[in-house]
Amino acid sequence: MSIVTQGYGPTDGGVIVVPKVCTEIIGIIDSETYLRGNQNRIRMFIGDTRTLSLLVNSETYESKIYGQIKKYTRIPVDLNGAAIWFTVKYKTSDPDSAALISKASPLAGGSDSEIKILTPTADGKAEIYLLPEDSENIDPGLYVYGVQLRLITGDLYTIIRDRISFKRDVLHGP
Repeated sequence: MSIVTQGYGPTDGGVIVVPKVCTEIIGIIDSETYLRGNQNRIRMFIGDTRTLSLLVNSETYESKIYGQIKKYTRIPVDLNGAAIWFTVKYKTSDPDSAALISKASPLAGGSDSEIKILTPTADGKAEIYLLPEDSENIDPGLYVYGVQLRLITGDLYTIIRDRISFKRDVLHGP
């Protein structure tokens, strides 16, 4: 969800420049497998333990009609009183009840062992814990996942929607 405001700025060489100010709440997954252009793509082996570091920012940028960015700021979102959900599905149209993996923070009906908001909450950091049993019955393949955030104000944001791939490991258990 974006909050967009527009206003008229000064003229630039006889052309009216219309600055646009956008503020978005976004999330970044610090997955170990950063791919250019796909920084929120997750790759993991079936049955592995994984901790996903989540950073939630408010990004504000102001641009001219020509697309040049005039001003850009990134500020961590205070997660005090926030609820976070992490969901993996075959496809986005699947009902939530058909989710392959569902995790929630305590205020979203889960626990700190699923999603933990780190302190200080003003840093906008959380961790999502994936356990071996979360993926042991998932077939190898490419799936979709999303992270939703409800702030203490009640505002709801989808901060990440991307893909997660599961691969079989060479070793099939300890």
